[in-house]
Amino acid sequence: MYNWTIVESYLKENPPIQQNIDSYNEFVEKGMKKAVAQQDIMETRKNDMKIELLNIRAGKPMITEADGAQRKILPHEARLRDRTYSAPLFMTIALTQEGEEIDKDEVYVGELPVMLKSKLCYLAEMNREELIDAYEDPDDPGGYFIVNGTERALMGIENRAQNRIMTTLKERSGKKEASASVLSQKEGYSSRVLLKRKHNGELEVNYRYGPRRLNLIHLLRALGLETKSDILHAFSDKEYIKNDVLLNIEQVKKAFEDTGVDAFGKRVARGQKKEYRESTVNYHINNNILRHIGTDNNSWINKAYYLVRMAEKCIKVAHGKEEPCDRDHYANKRVIIAGGLMQEQFKSALYKFLKDIKYQVDRASQRKRKLKIKTLTRPDALSRGIDFAFSTGTWVGGRTGVSQVLKRTSYLAQLSQLRRITSPLGRGKAKIFEARDLHGTHYGKLCPHETPEGHNVGMRKNLAIGCRIASKEQEDEEVLNSLLQIGVEKISKK
Repeated sequence: MYNWTIVESYLKENPPIQQNIDSYNEFVEKGMKKAVAQQDIMETRKNDMKIELLNIRAGKPMITEADGAQRKILPHEARLRDRTYSAPLFMTIALTQEGEEIDKDEVYVGELPVMLKSKLCYLAEMNREELIDAYEDPDDPGGYFIVNGTERALMGIENRAQNRIMTTLKERSGKKEASASVLSQKEGYSSRVLLKRKHNGELEVNYRYGPRRLNLIHLLRALGLETKSDILHAFSDKEYIKNDVLLNIEQVKKAFEDTGVDAFGKRVARGQKKEYRESTVNYHINNNILRHIGTDNNSWINKAYYLVRMAEKCIKVAHGKEEPCDRDHYANKRVIIAGGLMQEQFKSALYKFLKDIKYQVDRASQRKRKLKIKTLTRPDALSRGIDFAFSTGTWVGGRTGVSQVLKRTSYLAQLSQLRRITSPLGRGKAKIFEARDLHGTHYGKLCPHETPEGHNVGMRKNLAIGCRIASKEQEDEEVLNSLLQIGVEKISKK
């Protein structure tokens, strides 16, 4: 006989679905407010009107009857009446013109689907007897939603780790080409920066909306490493690294006749006036290059040294001094569960909501109507995108199958679906066998047996019984302060 005492004790302290509920609670407590705070003040074109989102809060699940009466609704009633078990959202919005506040009010902006057993759900406060009286299974773990009377679960998404340097090595026709890339993400916005070392030693940088065939030296000079000595001093003293850097400096030696910003500006805004070039350079560097390091001019020197480290890794891989990264290693991946998925969809819906208010302001101004927050906001403008995503399973970024109908064939089938992880590769990458194989780092994290046959083999995984996703998002300042306390020093130009 097996002794299941340890497993029973672990599952009692860490219920299998608790991670989804904790993730959703974090989204309700912090995620929504953070998304609202990150929205820039939107200005209208014609009347110099500014729209600012100040705060947001969620109430308890309610239902509005045909006669306008409101009362609380329980999950059982939502199932029977084909309703969505959702909570009302209230947002504080301010409207100003020429520095003078015209109106400020808290208005109802839509509904948010409520996860069962979360802090917004009435079931979280009930004991076993009360759950039975509410026609609920007292052993039901929760962690799912009720949308239009249908129980739906959110599948976890397996993504590449953000803000982490990944190196690769490819060989074509006997010529080796190494690359280092990083998926830079901050405040929901992500951009990829790719640094290649070609077979002839040239270091080329590619990023979103950037110029083609941009030499690394151009970018380093624009970021603050102006002179040749500054660039050489930033790299290590290894001879093969210095040779590659000197080769690239020689290729762009004419660029040293101008300042770094001017030389880079001629690449990103060719033929434009100097004032326009400078503003374009600022936009490219702050918004499209290593955004996670910073989005202001004070972070430029840090971005320069980060690119230097990327180049060193790339050169080491090309010379065989370092092995390329294992993309299938689970340390190089991140799993997004319910709270993170809700955060992504909410940000998308919030952006469309803000654009809708702007349209309503312009429309009301043309008709010379009095501007009031309550008349400018439509109740379904925010929640419409969220409801559509839950109903169809189509999520932000074109991902499909994120929201699925909950399987009730057995209790274990329900737990299995709520702990499922899907890969973004899908069927289109059928020939990538390495991504489907069992990796040594899956041990203790993913179940080695539970995966479907056919096209989805290895693409759909399930968390192991002893695996729990407990990490929560940390503020950048908290991490920075912790690093400074243990002796890490900030980088400054030498």
